[in-house]
Amino acid sequence: MKDFRGRVAVITGNGRAFSAGGDMPYIDEQIRDPEYRALSEGHPRVVQRFIMRRFASLMKRCARCGVASDEMGEEYRRRYGVECVTLKPGTERALWREPHEAPVEAGKLHIVFAGSLYAVQEMQALVDTLGNAGWRVGGREVTLSILSMSPLMFHVDSPANIRVLGFRSTEDTLTHIAGADVGYLPYWFR
Repeated sequence: MKDFRGRVAVITGNGRAFSAGGDMPYIDEQIRDPEYRALSEGHPRVVQRFIMRRFASLMKRCARCGVASDEMGEEYRRRYGVECVTLKPGTERALWREPHEAPVEAGKLHIVFAGSLYAVQEMQALVDTLGNAGWRVGGREVTLSILSMSPLMFHVDSPANIRVLGFRSTEDTLTHIAGADVGYLPYWFR
C-alpha cells in the first residue's frame, strides 16, 4: 500500500461508506452485510442490486476491511479481493455461564437463537421442520426462543411455539443461552 501520510479514511459500514471517493485508501468495517440489510429493510430488487454494485465497487478499492467472522472474511476476500481482519468482540469473563449438562426441563426441548438473522432460509427450514413435526422432537415439546433486534423474515404456517424476546443485554442473552438445550446458529457464509 502506498504511503498516504496517514490520510486513511475510516468508514464504519453504516452506509456512509458509499460516499467515499477519490484514490485515497480507506479501511472499512462490516459487521452487518449490506446484502442482508438491503433485503431486511425491504428495498425493491432494483435498489438491492444498485446497493450491491456500489458496495462491490467500494470494497474493491478498500485497503482493508474489518469483518464479523472468519467466514465473512473468506467470502469478502473471494468476492472483492480485499484483505480482511476478523473483529472478535469478547465477553467479560464475569458474564460467562456454565451450560447445563442434562435437559433443562423434563419433556421439553429449548432451542435458542441469539444475534442477527442473516440465514433466513435456514431459519425458515428449522421452523418448517419443527412445524411438520408438530413442535415435538423425540417426544419432547420444542420451544424456540429468538433474542434479536432483526426483523423476523420467516413465516409460520401452523401453530408454533416461538418466543420472540427481542434485544437483550449481553448478560441476559448469555443467561438465556446457558439455559437452553440447543443453541441454533444458522450462518450463510460458506
